[in-house]
Amino acid sequence: MLTVTRDMILPTTVTGSYPRPLWFDRSLDGRSFRAALGDSLFREQYLDAVASIIAEQEAAGLDIVTDGDSRFDLADVVEEEYKTLAAAHGAVIPANY
Repeated sequence: MLTVTRDMILPTTVTGSYPRPLWFDRSLDGRSFRAALGDSLFREQYLDAVASIIAEQEAAGLDIVTDGDSRFDLADVVEEEYKTLAAAHGAVIPANY
């Protein structure tokens, strides 16, 4: 348990992914998060997005703030899940997918 919320009856937070700001248009492009941080445009957009998301959560009075899963590309996650599920069920995935 977090020390700061230890005595709270019901600390508040958000769960799941927070919507990305429209101006956060850089993506991981198949890179690891660590590798993507080497791209100055990605890093700047990511840090600005996280600052914005945390400020909104603080303004709302949440007890536990998060980065809203800003480090993930939903398209990459969905693609990996699709491939995993398709393979598990014996589906053939086209080579150009």
